[in-house]
Amino acid sequence: MVDRPARRTDELRRQAGRTPVVVLAVAAVVLLLVLPAVFLIKDASADPVFAGLDNLNLPSWAAQSHQDTSTGGNRWCVHGCELRERTWRSAKLAQVTDPVYRQALMDAGWQPLTSANCPKQSTGQSSCWQHDAYVLDLWTRDAPCDLSNVAPAPGGGSKAPDPNAAIPSPGASGPPATCPGSLVTVKATDSRNPDWHD
Repeated sequence: MVDRPARRTDELRRQAGRTPVVVLAVAAVVLLLVLPAVFLIKDASADPVFAGLDNLNLPSWAAQSHQDTSTGGNRWCVHGCELRERTWRSAKLAQVTDPVYRQALMDAGWQPLTSANCPKQSTGQSSCWQHDAYVLDLWTRDAPCDLSNVAPAPGGGSKAPDPNAAIPSPGASGPPATCPGSLVTVKATDSRNPDWHD
């Protein structure tokens, strides 16, 4: 007959032998299920186009503030492709700002699309670009005085408009009056997007 302390020792040995197996099982669950889920959630929350635009090497005067919008579909082009749009404010005129943006796009790996049917804007300069599976339109133009739908200039606050500023009447013809600086708009989408001009 085995005495009580010996049985207790055998039971403790069996439990100790199971502990590494339990630890390994928990570690396997964490590595195979939890970590991939965390990375998928993180990847789904960060839009690669906006992240790429955030990382463009632009001088502070060329990217004083920006406003982002996205419409339609999703970034995986399931039931439609997402169209992202960002508009920056620049402190300098379009003719100075546009080359800076073109160079920043090239430095980030974007290539000019010469064969694309780029939309021609009534003002400013426009061009089309491609990087991996994405395409974008770049449009740089001198800033109009009425910027109510664009992100405010840094430190501008909300002050009353200048009553002496030249703002065209609703029936006026010709381009709107311009103010210091320029606006740069990028519209980007997946190259498979059938709604993108081509």
